[in-house]
Amino acid sequence: ETLFINSSNTVSSVIIFDLTGKQVLQLVELTNNQIDISNLNSGIYMVKVGDNHNNYTTQKLVISK
Repeated sequence: ETLFINSSNTVSSVIIFDLTGKQVLQLVELTNNQIDISNLNSGIYMVKVGDNHNNYTTQKLVISK
């Protein structure tokens, strides 16, 4: 239901894509580095996280309900 982002830098953006490349969620402000993902269906997603130094990382997210 909630995705927690662990980063030593300030997270400036989070974009979640499904495996077809469609953007399903984009956030530019996070509260306590938490994201409500309860509205996402079961499946595999890619999460792109950007920090305040314009560094980006992408991780796989698997949701099973």
